[in-house]
Amino acid sequence: MKRSKKATLVIMASVSVLTGCERVPIDTFVTMSDCEHRFQPSVCEDAFARAKSLHRTSSPIYDDARDCDDDYGYGQCYSIGGGYVPNMSGVVVSDSPGYHPFPVYQYAGSSTMHNASGSAHFVPNQHAYTRVSKLQPERGSRITKRGGFGSIGVSKSKFSFGG
Repeated sequence: MKRSKKATLVIMASVSVLTGCERVPIDTFVTMSDCEHRFQPSVCEDAFARAKSLHRTSSPIYDDARDCDDDYGYGQCYSIGGGYVPNMSGVVVSDSPGYHPFPVYQYAGSSTMHNASGSAHFVPNQHAYTRVSKLQPERGSRITKRGGFGSIGVSKSKFSFGG
């Protein structure tokens, strides 16, 4: 193979990884014991601890407790300074290099879980493959509900980890 073709392939592979096109294996767990059926206990403990830490800064935030309860179910939200957040429903875990576990949330009556911004959905206790871009931790949305047409306002700010 000529040198220029090799360089082109390397550049294409780099762009693929950088743009999040690479697919990696993931698992979404509700409990630590579910996780321990697939991973070593130390991996699960670390994943749940990291996700709980991230949950404090990345969960969806509601201005009104009733709105949060409407979305996630009565008693599934709690007060933080300046708003209400849903309980963390599970954790997305992967053994892929450079991956960081993150919390997921489950709407009342839903069979799937979603990341903080709601942009990616995951099935509990299922092994799957997803694009790297869906595994970037996000800052949750600030949810404001108002009456009338266009009654939901959402403010999003995203961040990702280096590493």
